[in-house]
Order: sequence, then C-alpha cells, then structure tokens
Amino acid sequence: MIGGNTAGRLPIVAALVLGGAIAVASAQKHDDLVALNLPPSEKPYRELPALETNSANEVRTVVRTGEEAGITQIASLVRRSSFEEQWAYIPDIETWIEVGFHELALPDDSEVEVDADYLEHIVETYTVVHIYHFHPETYYAAAGWEYGILPLDYPAAEIPRHELLPVAFALPSLADVATSIQLSELAFANNPEAELRFFAVSPHGVAAYGPTREGLKAIHFEAGYPLAATVPTILTDMTVRRSEYNISRTIGVLKHPTIGDVIEDLCRQFSGRLYTVAFRPF
Repeated sequence: MIGGNTAGRLPIVAALVLGGAIAVASAQKHDDLVALNLPPSEKPYRELPALETNSANEVRTVVRTGEEAGITQIASLVRRSSFEEQWAYIPDIETWIEVGFHELALPDDSEVEVDADYLEHIVETYTVVHIYHFHPETYYAAAGWEYGILPLDYPAAEIPRHELLPVAFALPSLADVATSIQLSELAFANNPEAELRFFAVSPHGVAAYGPTREGLKAIHFEAGYPLAATVPTILTDMTVRRSEYNISRTIGVLKHPTIGDVIEDLCRQFSGRLYTVAFRPF
C-alpha cells in the first residue's frame, strides 16, 4: 500500500541500512587484514584504531599506523596503564601486532611475556621487525617517586640516594636485555639476515637496545656451550651499570648533571662491541 503512516517503519529501514553498512565495513576490515599477509595466529586477529593493553588475550590486536604515531600512543599508555604490553612493529607494512601475553600487574612491578613462537612466524614473513614494550609510571611510584615523574632536566644530585634506581627505568631492565638476546639469537639461527630491534618506552623517552652484529654472532656461536662467556658478560655488566651504586657514582663524576645527562651516560656505559643502548628523550 502506498501512503499511510511511515514514521514507525523508518527506524527499521535505517537499521537495515546500518546493519548492511556494518557488515560491509567488517568484511572490508577482514579483507584488509588478509592483504597484510599476517602469519597464522592461534588467536583471532582484531583490528583496533589505537594501541591498547590486552590482558584478556582472547584476540591478537592489530593497529595500522606509522611508527612515530604508535610511539605516541604507547606514551599515553605509560601514564594510564599498570599493565605492560608488547608489540611487533613491521616497517614494511606500517603495522603493529600484539605479541605480549601473560600480562601481570603487581603493586610494585609488572610483567609481560613475548609470544616467541608467533614472533618467529612474523620474522619468517617480514625480515625487519621492531619489538616495543613500555615501563608504566607505577614503576616509579613504587620505587620512591610517589609525587610524580621527575623531569629530565631535574638536577640528579638532588635526588635522595634511596630514590636513585628510577633514573635507570628509562633504560631496558635486566629481563629486557635477556629477552632481546634470546629472541635475537633465535631469529638469527633461523635467518641470519633477520633484523630484530628492541625498544622500551618510558615517561622520559624511548630506549633502543639489543646485541650488535658482532655480539649476535658470538652469542649464536656459543649457544649451548657450557663455558659461554658472551651472554654472562653482557648481563653482568648491565646488572652493575643499573645499580644504585653506579648511578650515584655517575652523578658524582658528571658536572652538575640532570637526570637526562645521567641516562645518556648510562647508555654510553652500557654500550660496547657486543651490545648497545641508545636513548631518545621525549
């Protein structure tokens, strides 16, 4: 019948149109993800508009954005999340893929593991992969900076001795270093041309770290050898350099250093022919 009261039917028509649009959009997103040539995942992929922590781990999140935009989003998570997260950024397709799982947030610490099996598949598909994670602000409060993050230009000599450890939180932890060594050696064993680069985002900036090519070859050569010296040497050096004693000593050696100056000098101390750390402030 033409005519009559159509007011009640408009929402139904609108809903049908909207439902069709959503279905088309979902199909388009699925097709777009397939076009990225992502490796098979035991968890379904879910595309998000921005990077987020995912402690539920029911899906594997994907964000298509550039590296600098992703770093900005991680910097936001640093301030509002007590959970850490890990992502693999693939420069070839400008895409971030979540590779963290078993996220755990404690009152004075947080942990996240890397899905090494899945990461191995990524490296098989895309040779150059950047691995990112972040150190939440809650680290600092638990370690003594309970009134907020001290800025990079803060005079380091004014920090009480018992609150010096957070200065090194801008740099990779001992666990971060060990993970970078293990993952790099695994990738190298499968493909000597693979390039894994590691980054830790903190309230102060971004630390890039990892074994050098010479260090990686030595680590691979010594893998499984009971008297291997390269990895223990790197880890021991990192333990010493990150200590409260060494941070205090560094402040005493430098002339009127800021926190930023100390971080830069610690990077210099950490770096050598086997392993390097570099810091870029926000």
